Formats: sequence, C-alpha cells, structure tokens
Amino acid sequence: IPEGSRAAHENGLRRYLSTGKAKLLDRWIELEGLRRDGSIFPLELLLGVRQGASGGHHFFGFIQDITERKRNELELRRNHNTLANLAGRLISSHEDERRRLSRHIHDDFSQRMALWTMELAQAEEGAPPAIHQTLRSLRKQAEELGVDLHEMSHRLHPAVLEQLGFVAG
Repeated sequence: IPEGSRAAHENGLRRYLSTGKAKLLDRWIELEGLRRDGSIFPLELLLGVRQGASGGHHFFGFIQDITERKRNELELRRNHNTLANLAGRLISSHEDERRRLSRHIHDDFSQRMALWTMELAQAEEGAPPAIHQTLRSLRKQAEELGVDLHEMSHRLHPAVLEQLGFVAG
C-alpha cells in the first residue's frame, strides 16, 4: 500500500472491525499499488472477508496490475483527440473550398451569364424575324442557367450560415 493510501486503508479496516460495514468489499476497485522496488502502479483490487471458526476475520484480495490497460487507454484518448482534431480540420477545409467555389460561381459565372443575357436581349431587339425567336429562346435559356448558377452558389455555401456565425473556424 503506497504511503499516501495507508491511513485510508487503516481507517476502513477499523470501521469494518467495529461496525461490520465496509465500502470496498466484494467489488473491483481501482487503486494504486506499491511494488517492492518502490514504484507505484495502477491496479484493480477485489477484497473479501470471511469469518473463521474461532470468530476471527480472514481478509483476502485479488490484485490485477492494470498498467498496460491504463497505457492503452491513454493512447486511445490521444488518438481520439488527434482524430477529432483532424476531422475538424477536414470539415473546415471542405467548408473553405465550398465557400471559394460558391464565390467563384456567384462572382464570375453568374456575372458572365447576366452579361450574356443582356447581350442576347439587345441582339433580340434588332434581329430579323427569322432569328428573333431563336435569340429569344437562347436568352430564356441563359436566364434559367443564371438562376440555376445562383441557386447552386447558394446551396454550396448559404450566406445565412456566415451571418448567424455557423461557419467552421
């Protein structure tokens, strides 16, 4: 028993001997143990007691060194934290790319489509009747494509997310 735990052990033993009640009997508990070389190690302990024929108490315990398990748990927590960090960075990177694509679609393609639509409308006004209908159809398709580009830009990265502060940082 390590020096820092001895008083608690002695108090528990005294309490059991005087009241017959114990907090730590007949269940596995995690504690620290003291090796012969003075090093402290984590362990699981199951304590039990039986009353002998002469009325005395016989205490027994099963000890399991859990150093390796504790080392593995620590490594698992570190790995979990590393993976959570990487996942966060990946999500942030995806969001940055979506934002960049959204801006590019909105600022470049949508503007070019709007210009193309206006040029088709001008061409349509002065066009001979034979090609007027074709130009009108092309202008309508360009307008629809512009609306589709605007919607795609918004679906990639809705501006409301940034306004509400829901963007990955």
